[in-house]
Amino acid sequence: MPARTVRNLGLAFRFLGWRLSNIFRDEPSWAEFFSAVALGAYTLSMPLGGKGPEEWESLNLLTDILPGWWWVAFVGGGATVQMLGLILNVRFIRACAAFGALNLVALIGVMVWPLFPYSPLLVGFVTAVGLPNFFVIARHARDW
Repeated sequence: MPARTVRNLGLAFRFLGWRLSNIFRDEPSWAEFFSAVALGAYTLSMPLGGKGPEEWESLNLLTDILPGWWWVAFVGGGATVQMLGLILNVRFIRACAAFGALNLVALIGVMVWPLFPYSPLLVGFVTAVGLPNFFVIARHARDW
C-alpha cells in the first residue's frame, strides 16, 4: 500500500474519531447513536429469520412476518442515514431519520402487535428505538 494511501486513511480515521468525540458532547446524540445501533442490529437479525438461540415466538414474528428484502434495505438504510446524519451533523437529516425510525416503530406495532400483544421483545424494541427518537424529534423541533 503506498504511503500516500496510508496517510490519507490515517487522516480519515482521525477525522472520524474527532467527529465522533464531538458528537457525544450533547445528550440527544447518544440517543440517536444507540437508536442507529439498535436499527442496525435489527437489520442484521432479519436474515437469520429469528432462528437464534432464543426461539421466541415474538422474535419469529419480528423477523419473519415483515416481508422480503426491501424491508431489510429500508431498515438498514434508515440506520445508515441516522448514523450519517450524526457524523455529518446535519440537523435536517438527523430529524428526518428520527422521524423515519418513529414511523418504523409505529408500522411494526401495527403489523406485529395484534398478532402477539404480550411480547417482551417487541416492547423492548419499541421502547429502545421509539422513545429516544421521540426525544430527538422534540429537541429538533424546540431548536428550530
